[in-house]
Order: sequence, then structure tokens, then C-alpha cells
Amino acid sequence: MADSVQHPDADPDPDTAPHGTSQPGSSRRRFLQASVATGLGIATLASPWATTHTSAETGKPRADDKNLLANPGFERVDAGLPTAWEPFNARSAEHVHSATDVTRSGARSVRLDDPSGSLGIGLRSDRVPVTAGTSYQATVFTYNTSGQSDLYLEFWNAAGTRISAQFRTNPTLDSWQELRVNGHAPDDATHATVLIYLSAANTGTSYADDARLAPTVLDESRVETFGIASPTAAIVGMAVNGDTGYVVTRGQTPPKLVTLNLAERRVERIVRLDRGEGAWATTISGGYVYAGTYPTPDLYRYHPESGDVELLGTIGPAGGFVWCLTTAPDGVVYAGTYPRCEVWEYDPGTETLRNLGRASGDVQYARVIAADERFVYVGTTPRCHVIAIDRVSGTMTDIAPTEIDRDNAVSAIVATAGRVVAAIGDQLVDMASDGSDPVFLAAPNAPSGMDALTVTDDGVLYAVARRTGQIYRRVGDALEPVGIANAGDETRGVVMRDDGVLIGGGGSGVVWYYHPDTGEADVFDLTETDVSGPDLVQSIAYDAGRAAVYVGGHFGITVHHPAEGSSRRIRVAGEPKALLPLNGKLLAAMYPSSEVVEIDPADGRARSFGLIGHNQQRPWEMVYDETGGEVLIATAARYGMLDGGLTILEPESGEMTVYTDIIPGQSYLSVCVADGIAYVAGDARGGYDSTPIWTTAQLAAFDLDSRTVLWRIEPLPDCPSLQHVEVHDGILYGVYKRTSGTWFAMDLESQEILHQGTLSGYGEIVTHRGQVFAATNFSDDISRIGPGADDDELILGPIPTSWYTVPQLEFDDDWHAWGVSDRRLARFDLHPQHWAHRRPR
Repeated sequence: MADSVQHPDADPDPDTAPHGTSQPGSSRRRFLQASVATGLGIATLASPWATTHTSAETGKPRADDKNLLANPGFERVDAGLPTAWEPFNARSAEHVHSATDVTRSGARSVRLDDPSGSLGIGLRSDRVPVTAGTSYQATVFTYNTSGQSDLYLEFWNAAGTRISAQFRTNPTLDSWQELRVNGHAPDDATHATVLIYLSAANTGTSYADDARLAPTVLDESRVETFGIASPTAAIVGMAVNGDTGYVVTRGQTPPKLVTLNLAERRVERIVRLDRGEGAWATTISGGYVYAGTYPTPDLYRYHPESGDVELLGTIGPAGGFVWCLTTAPDGVVYAGTYPRCEVWEYDPGTETLRNLGRASGDVQYARVIAADERFVYVGTTPRCHVIAIDRVSGTMTDIAPTEIDRDNAVSAIVATAGRVVAAIGDQLVDMASDGSDPVFLAAPNAPSGMDALTVTDDGVLYAVARRTGQIYRRVGDALEPVGIANAGDETRGVVMRDDGVLIGGGGSGVVWYYHPDTGEADVFDLTETDVSGPDLVQSIAYDAGRAAVYVGGHFGITVHHPAEGSSRRIRVAGEPKALLPLNGKLLAAMYPSSEVVEIDPADGRARSFGLIGHNQQRPWEMVYDETGGEVLIATAARYGMLDGGLTILEPESGEMTVYTDIIPGQSYLSVCVADGIAYVAGDARGGYDSTPIWTTAQLAAFDLDSRTVLWRIEPLPDCPSLQHVEVHDGILYGVYKRTSGTWFAMDLESQEILHQGTLSGYGEIVTHRGQVFAATNFSDDISRIGPGADDDELILGPIPTSWYTVPQLEFDDDWHAWGVSDRRLARFDLHPQHWAHRRPR
């Protein structure tokens, strides 16, 4: 069977199942009756048959000459398995079979059975040659009778090592759903594979049919670029050996490991790690530098003399982090990870890597780590545990004093002279290695806690407060403020040099020097060196009055004047998750502080409105209500919490009012305003590492005059996270993060779902000139979803990936929209003359 694509004029007969499609024990009529019973309506629900596409001439699936896969429809079978495909592992061989009972087209599909919550079952295509630097799209249709299914697009180098992988998940039951994954072949890629996979945590049965792998081509004539959208030298990991420092970047992929001459303040060498977005964890052992990365939790060893980088192993699942590394006195390296909160040990002497197990069962983050001769000490977040692990027996003991508040995170830890010092909340706790004899040291003016500790050779402890940059020195059982360095930043590491100068790494991409004798501080700015590179973008906004485009990145906002061909960077304290031009100024809502600031783009001067607070941490959207003259900000709760917030800011006075009970038990991902009503989109998952109490996201209507909730509803069932909402002409449009890409159009008066579909991923919805557009991730498309659309219409894509958060669009006065392409500021031509073609299905 050849693979098939959607014919532009194809419209499957609504009363009969198309040729070659079958479903066990059901009929189309019975399926539609079931859909009506759920309250979705026939017009809003995609039938499992509606995605089988046939040739108008023959009634058979249409051939696809661009498909690189052999046997994409699984029609050719040998010994019960499709040819040109192989089981993912030995266990998969007995759980993957050719099938004829459930097919999307042709006579056969493939069935995958996952009988256990600890098995990973998959079927992988033969490797096909690819061209480095080219973008590819993998697609497959899956039908889950239970559980969920994944699609991976994998790239391999000439040595046969998998060097890159992206995936999508289909959680929908009892209907064919298309999974689409876009990927860019890395510079050293030679081959690609498609993997249909049931994850180790999954239990269930899925069918797959009509797979496809093909290069993708963006219509470059409709994309005008204007240079790097957001330059960055932001860092996450830092380690120091004498006058040599080592830092690892974040946001640049793959990350850079940078060697610094700290005395001369210059960059000596830059090497790239194999993959990832950054490395929070660094340490030094035996003269070698170790780095742990994310979102693939790899452990690397760097050889400073040769410049070689060696991958020692991967110590967690895809999407995981190596959060922390430390070196014991005997040179053994220890790592803490997310999401399994595991502790790993690497012995350079024996070159063995072993898992010591999960440090705590009620949290996911092994956030900070230290070690002495006998124990490894692990601090967790968002709930506080200090776990002492016996290095010989592996016994784990929580030594955190009973007096501490368990809802505080452990943000830094050191082991010294037989004792452990941990930063917990706004205080330090000094305790014996078994947790006895605790001493509590309060830190004045440290509302965000401390994120770096160091002990000098003569036993003096220094601490650095997050955001304020306040430096403390321990004197007896008190913390004495001694000065401020690099205010507004985060500190990645701190150490005292032999000359008595404190050196710290600032998350924004600076190395700071503090001189205790004089109280003076200065910085070495890495953004002015070759460390700087294109960042993944946090946010974007267009200011017609200033003819400017603002782009938010890690610790910076770049002000672009495209007509002049100029840009400049304004340093900010954190990540500007939402931007809003207003009255000639620029408002920015910051993560992780929840601070709201007003910036003058002309000179970079800032005015702070203060912190949102109320356990809010992650701003998602900021809009202006022209009628009320107020700014509305939707935020998600901090780690371990559920309740989000809607903040209403009076721009003139700076007064902020925070409402956290609009959707109890959910965080807020989006807000829009129409006719004096704010519509708030909920996220049942809340802040990271929280325990949900709801299974489905709610949508709330909040009256801005009376400040009361008018109603709350669940627009669609079994969709926990509603990423974005927008109102146009009495219709509310929404797109979900979970289930990814599910979108709907709802009549606000009747609350009836008028239309529903599935996009390539999730992002933001924007209205312009009477049309409704969605910019989405994964396939990085721009689509039209309204008004009156029964299906999404592809307008432009796939666009090279550029977003750290979710894709956004900012229209100017005509049919052009500002966005980002391949991390460059871009202007997209979205004129209706380009809307002639439909998305291939």
C-alpha cells in the first residue's frame, strides 16, 4: 500500500465508511450517537474514518512520491511483522504484530500491546539517508483502544549514535489521530528513523497506519528576516579551578561549554556539547570538568588540555534534567536529577556509573547536592528534604530538622568540617551530618532566598541572595551583610580567589567580582564576547508608535527597529514571559520573580510595580483592557502549588490586585477581555510538581466591574491544560496544551461548541482583520481557525523552531505579522492570496 495525502477536493461520504477502514464492533451511526451523548455535537468531532483519503479516480490511497519510508502502510509482512521496520527492543518483538482488524487504509496496520507499566514497546523504521541542515516531518496515524501512543523523529550520525529526537503524544481513545513531528537534521546527521512507541510508564494497546517521512520546505518568499531576534550569553552551570572558570550556556542549542581566564577576563575556548539546551550542573574532579545537561539528562566529561568532550552516559528519561553535580573528597562525582529525583554516582577511577536510587518519593527535583568523606547530601524542591546517603551502604536518611517549613525549597547546600549547611527559604540551617544540633541563621533582606554558598579555605562561609545580589558573611551564628554584587540577577556559583576577591557567575551571562576590602564590584559581560549567540525566544510585542519590535529572551529584551536596521539589548532580571507596549513604554512580566516592570525603550530605564506574589511565579499573558484602562496578567502558581492568579494593574498608580480564586485549584495560562468580561483559561496541572485535584481545564468568565465570577465551565472533557483563548465576534476560540493542539470555537451566549479540530501543537491565538489565526509549536505552523472554520487551514509553515515558551504572532497594520524564524526576527506574509492550499492530511 502506498501512503496517502489529502486531496484538496476530497470529502469522504458522511454516511459510509471509506474503503479499507474497519473498526471492531461498531458502526458509523453508533459512533455519532455516542458523540452527541458527550455533548460535543456531530460537527465538532472528527470521525475515525474522516481522515482516510482516497484518489477520486480509483478510490484507493494516493501515492506519495516524497515519502522516504519503505512500506509506510505496513502492507508488506514477513513473519508477522511489517518489512522495513524492526522492533524497538527485544521485549517489543513479542508485543508488536501486523493487524487487519483495525486499519485506516489498505488491508493492514500494525498493533502494539504494552502489558506493563514498566515496559517500553516500539516499532522503528529502517534508517533512511537525510541531508544535514534540512527540515523533515514525520507523521503517522494512531488509534488507541487504551493508553496512549508516541511518535518519534530520530536523527543519527555516521557512527550510528542517535543525536537528536523529537516526539508527539496521542492520548485520544477510539479514533484515528494524526501525529506530526518536525525536526531539523543536525549538522552531523546522516540518517533518520521514525519510531512508533508506547512509553515505559504507559499500559495499553494502539494501532498505527499510514506513516510518512519527508523533507519540508518553507516558502521563503513569504518570510523576511532581520537578524538575531534575541542574543544571549545566559549561563546555568559554573565551576572554578584556580584562575580558570568554566560556564555552560542556556538557550543556545547545543550548549556551549566555555573556558574563561578569570584573571585576564577573557574567553579562552568554546566547545559545543553534543545536544541539549544547557547544563545546570558542573563540577571539577581530577582536573576534568563534568557537566550535566537538559532536556536530555546527559553526563559529559570535558578534557581541558585537549578540548575533547566525552559523553559518559544518559541518566534519566527524555525531558529530564541533571540539576546538580558535586565532587567528593576522593574525586567521585555525584549527580541529582529530575523528574525521578534520583542520585547517580560516577567513579573516575573505575569509570563506572551507577544509580543510587530515588532520594525522595514525594518530589521530582533533586535540586542541590554536596558530599564529604562519608555521605552525599541532597536538597529537594518544591518540598524540603535534606537526604543524607551513606556512600558505602546506600542508606538514605532525611536529616532536615523538624522545625523547618517543609513547603520551602532547598536552594543551595555545602558540606564542610563534618557539618552540612543548607539554604532553606530565607535562612541557612547548619547541622551535623545526622541532622542533630541544628543552628538557624536568618538572612536579612533575602525574600527570594539564597542561591549560592561557598566556604573559604580558612572556614568562612559566604552566601549570595537571589535577586537582591546581597552578599552575606557568617559571623558566629549570624549572617552579616557585607555588600551587593550583580543586583537583580541569579547566582550560578561563587568562590573566593587566593587574593580575597569573591567571584560569582550571574545567570544573565556575567562574571562578577566583589572586593570585600573596598566594597566595590564590577562585571565581565559575556554578551560582549563570542559566548553570545541566538536565544530561544520568550515573548514578542509590536509597538506601532515607535515602529519597534520587542523580543524577550533570557535576562534580556532586544529592541528592534527593522526599518532602521538597528537593535539593542536591555538587560533585565529574569525571563520576560509577557510583554505589552503601553503609552510609549513597555511592560514586562518576569519569571521567576513575578515582578512587573515598566521600561522606557529609549534609554532602558525601568520602574518596578513590585512583585505579584501570592505564590505566583510564571506569567503567561498580559493584556490591556482599553475600556477600563487596566492591565490584566494571567499567572501560574509556583512549584508545588495549584492556584494561579489574575492580576489587575492600574498603570498610573501602580496598584496591583491579585485574584487567586477565579478557578480554584488551577493555574491560569491565558486571559482575554471582551465587553468588560475577562475570560480566564485554566490549567489543572498547576505549578510544576504539584498534585492536581481536577482532570480537566476550566474556563471562567470574570466581570471586571463587579470583580465577580459569572460562570465556570469545562469546554472539552479530558483536556487538563487550556493554553490560550481569544474572543472574536461573540465566539471564544481556545487551544489546549493538553491534549496538545486540540482547538475549539464556542458561542459565548449559548456556550455551545461550534467547531473543533486538532492543530500541530499549541501556542497563541490572535485575531486580525476579521480572521482568527493560531501559531503553534511542534510543526511550527501558522493556521487559520476562524471564523466559521470546520477545520484548520495551514497558512504558513513549518517555520524553523525558535520558541522557548509557545509561538506568538504580532500583526502590523496590513497582512504581515511579526514572529521568529530560526531564532531570527521575522515578518511573515499572511495575505489571503496565499490561503489557496489546505493542510495535507
